[in-house]
Amino acid sequence: MRCMTSLAFIVWQTLIAASALAEPISITTVNIEFYGQNRTSDSRDASIREFFTLEGIYSDVFAFEEIVDVVGLEKNLLQNRYKCHSYDHSNRGHQHVVICVRNGMRFVVANDDNNYAYENVALTTLRPAVHGILVNASGRELAHIVAVHLKAMPNEGATRNRQIKLIADNLNNRGDDLPVVFLGDLNSYDSDVENFAEIFSENGIGLAPLPMPFFTFRTNRYQSIFDWFLVTGDIEATTPVRVSGPCNDSWSSGTAFD
Repeated sequence: MRCMTSLAFIVWQTLIAASALAEPISITTVNIEFYGQNRTSDSRDASIREFFTLEGIYSDVFAFEEIVDVVGLEKNLLQNRYKCHSYDHSNRGHQHVVICVRNGMRFVVANDDNNYAYENVALTTLRPAVHGILVNASGRELAHIVAVHLKAMPNEGATRNRQIKLIADNLNNRGDDLPVVFLGDLNSYDSDVENFAEIFSENGIGLAPLPMPFFTFRTNRYQSIFDWFLVTGDIEATTPVRVSGPCNDSWSSGTAFD
């Protein structure tokens, strides 16, 4: 979702994750409202890059939400320093979920799938989940990463629970035993995240949320944490999740959007 401001994007969060099986990785999730909807260079590109520079955001992996122009995201915003992966959609204005990995790493299709999408999570009219395997420069598989943008609105908790149950089923059938990082815009209200963790637990997927220090969504009516990281128990967060942008009262650095 979005804060009610004119800023280019809503929130970013970074996780430095380390497991007993792999090297540390850094991950950021960013929701950019209708990025590239005109299929031309987005006027916010320079401002977003400036903000990333001001905040020192040089993650190994980005999960993006609300991306209309996936090609433009990779070429214009990220300037071909990352390779981006998503899915095809028949609606030209569809807001994609996208996972981008820095050059030198790879994001490969999981061996239990033939593309990067859990299509059933879309429930025919919503957004698929994007997933795959992160591989380092030496060819070592590091983690199974899943990114989402779940159904919005406070009264749609049952729909979000259905989406989470489908993700749990998909992960149960995955053909690897890698650590799992699940992240993105979960559009969570009230006890949603606790419900999601319970669904994962009941289905044998040990995904638990990392502590979130700030709201990631704010209007005059609502204050909530929409954007989360849930990780398996073999992952340790070596630094706290950081939240910045217009939803975070503590953020006052930079002039990228003046």
